[in-house]
Parts: sequence; structure tokens; C-alpha cells
Amino acid sequence: MADRREDAKRRLSDLSSRAKRSSQGMDVASIVEAVIGAIPERELIDLVEAAFQSNGSNPMRESEMVEGILALSEWKEENR
Repeated sequence: MADRREDAKRRLSDLSSRAKRSSQGMDVASIVEAVIGAIPERELIDLVEAAFQSNGSNPMRESEMVEGILALSEWKEENR
């Protein structure tokens, strides 16, 4: 499980670096895809988007995004 988290952190960091170099932001779908390492289902994107919105204007660290997205993904899988 730790490897999965480390891989997710690396992919998100790579996405963030590319976004900064191109002066573009990161959309939620791209963030989720980077974290889970696959094209995400719309339902997961919607859940993550709702979580981000509920956080308000408080900035999140990449590690917090990874933990939250993986937790939502695992919860979703367990409750199918």
C-alpha cells in the first residue's frame, strides 16, 4: 500500500510540475487520474470535486490530495 501512495505522490508531483511550467492549473479529472494511475470514473471525479469544494479556499498539500483521493477510491471500491 505504501508503494501505491508513493507512486501516486510521484505522479501528482509530475503533473504539478508540468502545470507550473506551462502556467496552467490542474483540473480535478487530471489530478484524480494522476493519483490513481488510470482514467477515473466520473463518479470518483465528482466525489473528489465535492471534497475539494467543501475545503473552501484552504490550500491543500499534494500529500493531502493523494491521501484523500485514495481514501475515496478505496471507499468507493468497498461499497460497490
